[in-house]
Amino acid sequence: MAVDKEVKTAITSHDYIVDLSAIEEFDSSAIAAALNWVRVAQSEGNQLQLINVPETFWKLADLYRIRHFLDVSIANR
Repeated sequence: MAVDKEVKTAITSHDYIVDLSAIEEFDSSAIAAALNWVRVAQSEGNQLQLINVPETFWKLADLYRIRHFLDVSIANR
């Protein structure tokens, strides 16, 4: 996933904002990528902020019971 590599590279050097408004459909791989981005940013001492998060993202996060791992990085809910 090219986007995944770009985000990982960016978040290792500074704080980063990811706008999810253009993504129309999510699956478990998108949730896994977002969790990984949060982990990488935190391990580098940086902040990752997700904005314009669609409701479908939250539905999957709730289904997998992992929303609490992502809540710290969400700007708008």
